Amino acid sequence: MAESDMEKRGVRLKMKEMRAQFPPVEAGVSSRLAGRRLDAFLVFMGARRVGIYAAVRGEMDFSSLWSEGSDAKRTYCFPRVGKDVLHFCPVNHPEAELQPGTLRIPEPVRDIPPLNVNELDVVVIPGLAFDLYGGRLGTGGGFYDRTFQEHHGGLDGSGPLLVGACYAFQLLVGESWKRDAWDVGVDWVITDRGALRCLPREYMP
Repeated sequence: MAESDMEKRGVRLKMKEMRAQFPPVEAGVSSRLAGRRLDAFLVFMGARRVGIYAAVRGEMDFSSLWSEGSDAKRTYCFPRVGKDVLHFCPVNHPEAELQPGTLRIPEPVRDIPPLNVNELDVVVIPGLAFDLYGGRLGTGGGFYDRTFQEHHGGLDGSGPLLVGACYAFQLLVGESWKRDAWDVGVDWVITDRGALRCLPREYMP
């Protein structure tokens, strides 16, 4: 096993355990706080088409934002798992249009056509851990990395702004892990304590 794989595995195991031990009541409070911060962030950024997710297995839960569906000011687009990448589909009525998919994660029903990812303004991405330089550790499937490998430019670039989402204890300060060439980083991280603009990767010690 490569050194980077060993580092990632260690961080994943640690974060999975910490998240599993996080009391549900506190997780709910933290998610609502983060939801308000994310809403303010999206307004500030002028984001109208937003990639979002339905939380599973203890992820930060933003259903307080999207549970009523899309509206005139904002369209929420959820990922549907494809063969190698994610396809983001606009959802107007979450209760009717989200169903458990192949990975048992709620995803848009098959008759909703996906958007081109370049049509999204912001994509909110869950993770087990993030660092100050935009490094993200997911569950290891690589779907977000493959999806945004060539479509990542921010609001004024060739692709959406990528925003990591996690509880404050999942944002690692003073520590990181070795990133592989195919690892796609995020531009910002939203937690229950605030929004962090990530430092450029070249500033890493």
